Amino acid sequence: MNRRAVFLTFVVLGALAAYVFSNMGRLAIQDATRARQLRLERAVMAVEGTFSSMTDAGYIEWTPTKAAIELVRTMTAAEKLTPEEAKEFGLRASPAPTRYVIGKPTGPWQVVLLPDEAHKLVRVEGYGADVERPLIVRQIAVGD
Repeated sequence: MNRRAVFLTFVVLGALAAYVFSNMGRLAIQDATRARQLRLERAVMAVEGTFSSMTDAGYIEWTPTKAAIELVRTMTAAEKLTPEEAKEFGLRASPAPTRYVIGKPTGPWQVVLLPDEAHKLVRVEGYGADVERPLIVRQIAVGD
């Protein structure tokens, strides 16, 4: 084999290796994003369950605003992933916990509660990296 053929072989192999490694990084980012989306979905479900428990416990007379304030005040941040869960998604560590806020998102990966007194409901929006458009939207009836 001449030198030119050897050189071209190394160039092709190098390009192939770079392609493989760049795609591995992209897949890891996609897995991390999917893990955060799943955690966001669980956080929204936790809000729905907590509002349901509030109603069952006799807080049905609360206004949507009062219920939202109490939920944010008492709701702990979403559980961190266990080491096993993080490993399942190819992560070295658990991502930051989900935050709960009232009004509008103050950053990515948050659950936002929007009380609506006129319709006696709380709109629950789950935001990902894009804080302009929610990934998840639910409406929960509050009050009698």
